[in-house]
Amino acid sequence: MNSRFLVFSIALVLVAPLRADITLPSVFGDNMVLQRDKPIPRVGQGSP
Repeated sequence: MNSRFLVFSIALVLVAPLRADITLPSVFGDNMVLQRDKPIPRVGQGSP
């Protein structure tokens, strides 16, 4: 068995249960346009 595949499989099993419920403000959405090389403030709420 390939060692990279084994490491990837173990990492996937360990990380799979981790998830966060993140909500973003309505100003962020699909098809939004951002200007290149400008800072983007990130705001929202999430549970650890």
